[in-house]
Amino acid sequence: YRPRLTYIVVNKRHHTRFFPEKDGDNVTAGTVVDSDDVTNPTTYSFFLNSHHSDKGTSRPTYYHVLYDDNKLKPDEVQMLTNALCYTSARCTRSISIPAPVKYADLLAFRANYYVNINEPPNT
Repeated sequence: YRPRLTYIVVNKRHHTRFFPEKDGDNVTAGTVVDSDDVTNPTTYSFFLNSHHSDKGTSRPTYYHVLYDDNKLKPDEVQMLTNALCYTSARCTRSISIPAPVKYADLLAFRANYYVNINEPPNT
């Protein structure tokens, strides 16, 4: 058994923001920016603003495809990551990162709490 894998790194810790050309504070949910002028031209990466922001400026998520056995087209990867942002059981709207990534982040936070139960939290 040899499953095909696709590795994608998801990053929210950056200072990149996008603004619409017309009136409005934020770009609409589902906006993808994959231009070589903005992303790394030597690798496959893109920004996706999958969520709606009512207040302030939304921060898009940066995706970097490291390895792709499935030979997915860029549009397929972008649609998949956007669709996964709508599958969170904790929210009725889309979230900023795909639900499996959000759940892994929550699990890591809780595991750290239980492993370091005698130490004060680092906040």
